Amino acid sequence: IRSDERSGRVAWLPTPDAIEAPTPETYQVTPGEFAEVTVPIPAPGDKTGIIRLYLPAPAELDWVHLEQPPVKARRWDFGAK
Repeated sequence: IRSDERSGRVAWLPTPDAIEAPTPETYQVTPGEFAEVTVPIPAPGDKTGIIRLYLPAPAELDWVHLEQPPVKARRWDFGAK
C-alpha cells in the first residue's frame, strides 16, 4: 500500500450474521512509500468470515494476501504501480 496518509485499519466479522461490531486493528504506513502491512485476524479455524479493509485515502493497493492455515492462502492482485 502507498498513501499520503499515515494509517488505516482492518476489521473482521466472524459471520455475516454477527451481532457484535468488529474490533478494528489499525496499521501505520510511511506517507508516500510503498509498504507491506501484516495484520493478524483472530478468526477461529477456517472461518475467516468478513474482512473489511479501511484504506487511507488516497491509496494505491498492489495486492492483498490472506493466510489462514490449514486453508489454502488466497491472493488478490490490483497492479498498483
